[in-house]
Parts: sequence; structure tokens; C-alpha cells
Amino acid sequence: PGEPVGEILYTGTVDHARGYHNLDGVSGHEVATSALGLGAESNAMLHLRQGSKRPSLKDCKDVPRDQWDIFIDERHLRTPAVVCLRTGSGRYGYLRIFYIGRRGPDEGVRDYDFSYAIWKKPGDR
Repeated sequence: PGEPVGEILYTGTVDHARGYHNLDGVSGHEVATSALGLGAESNAMLHLRQGSKRPSLKDCKDVPRDQWDIFIDERHLRTPAVVCLRTGSGRYGYLRIFYIGRRGPDEGVRDYDFSYAIWKKPGDR
């Protein structure tokens, strides 16, 4: 019980992202995009992965507890960036950031373009 399964529940693309984003349709806004970076909202957590390969459910689920963050500084993001997501409702997913619109040196980010997927957990239809 409570173990996520490998089927995708939601998937999509967000262009010119700036603000709050509800990706699993349930937990509230899980991700906040800002000039400073990515923030986790509604009890969600983020993990910046090494490399640009799309993760599996197991890859994200196996991230050690102490490697999840509530914020990823924009200076650590290079495209394509891959971020695992753990939602407040117990789902796992990922964001693949393929564009970062930077304002200029040390001026932060204007917007982000990313695709995402959220895996089902038991009880999801």
C-alpha cells in the first residue's frame, strides 16, 4: 500500500513558466518558478538530477531522503535540467527543463519552459 506504480497519471508542457504550477491536479501548487530558481510548495520536494536523461519512477523514488530540497537555485540549472518531484499527495514525477530565459548576468531568470510527468499511485484511475 502507498507504493507508486509505473503508469503516468499526468503529463504536459509548460511554456514561459513564471509563478505557481499544479502538476498532479490534487496537491495544490507543487512547483513555483521564479527569477531565483525553483521552489517546492504544498509539501512537495525537489531533487536536481545529474545529466539530462529522463528518470524512471524507480530513479526518483530511490532518491535518499536527505537529497530532496525545497528550493533549487537558478545558478545550478543548466538546460536540459531534470528535476525529480515528490508531491505532497505522495506521487512522484519529474520536470525536464529545456529552456531557461535568463535576464542577464546576475539578474535571474525571466521564465522557464519545461515538460513534466507525474506517475500514478495506488488508487489513482
